Amino acid sequence: MTRFDPYLRAYVESRGDSGLRTEIASVWQSIRGTNLYSGGPRSSQTDQAIARALAALKVASQTNDRGLLAEACRLMAHTLNADGQYEPSLDYYLKAIALFENSGSGEEAARTRLGHIAALYMMGRYDEAIEVARVAEQWFLANNHFSGLAKLYTNIGNLNYRREQHQIGLQYHLKARVLFEQLQDWPALAMCSLNLANGFGFTEQLDEAEKMYKVSQEIGARFKMTELVLHARYNKSYLLFLQGRYIESLGSFKIVRELFVNSGSSHHVNLCDLDVAEIYLHILQPASALPFAKRAVEGFSKTVTRYEHAKALAFSAMALAQLDRLEEAEQTATSARDMFEGEGNHFWISIVDFCQAYLRLARGDSAKARLLAAQANIQFQNMDIQGGRADSVSRLGTMVFESNQLKTAANCMAEVLKLAINKRR
Repeated sequence: MTRFDPYLRAYVESRGDSGLRTEIASVWQSIRGTNLYSGGPRSSQTDQAIARALAALKVASQTNDRGLLAEACRLMAHTLNADGQYEPSLDYYLKAIALFENSGSGEEAARTRLGHIAALYMMGRYDEAIEVARVAEQWFLANNHFSGLAKLYTNIGNLNYRREQHQIGLQYHLKARVLFEQLQDWPALAMCSLNLANGFGFTEQLDEAEKMYKVSQEIGARFKMTELVLHARYNKSYLLFLQGRYIESLGSFKIVRELFVNSGSSHHVNLCDLDVAEIYLHILQPASALPFAKRAVEGFSKTVTRYEHAKALAFSAMALAQLDRLEEAEQTATSARDMFEGEGNHFWISIVDFCQAYLRLARGDSAKARLLAAQANIQFQNMDIQGGRADSVSRLGTMVFESNQLKTAANCMAEVLKLAINKRR
């Protein structure tokens, strides 16, 4: 159908402005009822949502009603975002925001920015996301819009998780929970509980993480939030790993990966491969880790999620290093570092530098290893790192000065792996 499709035009004219508004509002309500969200697993529901959004956009494009077109653009952006099509969603977010602002709909513009923020940070465009969040926060605060503010805190929290600033991210999610509880927004509270669980896992509060995953699944099941329940089950698989229950974790990932394959959620299929690779690295089975890491590299190379792609490369480099394929490992680590530099992710840049220090030690180049370790240490000094990670940083900082290079290299990789434990949203 084109912009001037005569049959569609006739349909639009027969419905009238009020009829079209009711129709698009109905589409919005049906899609909101599915509780789709950015970064979540895709399913047949996301396909159906995109089809309905596209139909609404075609209808709205036949009118001269800017408000109607803005709603349709926001609907299209939301469904593309939930489907993991972050880059195409950006154009629709920008169109919707501009249309809402030109028509004086400040609330709708601010609410549209919430999805825009999520799409930007999933693509690693953090500075842009922060600026959009600043503008949205100004409006929500000035107008006492607590629902919007809670959702904004959720997005800022997840943005900080992706930048490895886990304590900061956790504080934003705690603020969001207070507001969602006051509003009695139970579907949002289910999502918030999942985010809190991830934050507690990041910060080594594993008992609290387990409680929050349970809360998320219970609320999600009550409101038939199928994708969220599966998402929580996926994240609990990683929690089993953090708890040292490696065999259970690997078994759980095998099951949830198959569920993601069946639902067509390729992003989460890739995440499962990434997580399994990490588990095998930690239990000192690099030969088992490498195929999963490489499969994750291949999967993420077809997407715009550079953060996950870089991690897959880093895990591949670690496996190759432990298999004494040092030259290949160094090339892969360099590729990972370049991507993390593009992300501005100093935490993972430093991990890769320590990995390369290991490679240099293993090759007998202790001078270069010391330089890389010192470089990584300088980066870590400006980060709020606690618990087991802080211990690993301390040991890595002194390890390269030990005399026994072979022993030091092996110990160095063990500490790098402890430091590298990290969970995606």
